Amino acid sequence: MQNYKESSITCTKYLRARQAVFDNYLGQIPRASFIDEEVLTLPDGSTINTLVEGCTMEYRPGYTFQLVDPTTGIAIPGQSGSLDQIEVLLYSLWLQMEADKVAAKAAAAVI
Repeated sequence: MQNYKESSITCTKYLRARQAVFDNYLGQIPRASFIDEEVLTLPDGSTINTLVEGCTMEYRPGYTFQLVDPTTGIAIPGQSGSLDQIEVLLYSLWLQMEADKVAAKAAAAVI
């Protein structure tokens, strides 16, 4: 039996990081994981997203990587990042988010 209204179409396919997870369990080596998804963009603009294999790496002090402009995908000449910098950024972000949460709760208690 034939499939009803079957047709072939052209679409665009790309891979993207859907989620980043930074595990920092007490007494264990921290690690970064990326959960990837494959995206198919159909001619009408709708998308089909499928989770695919991502990647995981344990924290390695001193590990560096080339910085890439996320809007163009082009390497930024002479610019690199490190896992050490990410650790500082995430820790600082966490501290600020915790402070914001405490301030919001205190403001709500005053009302």
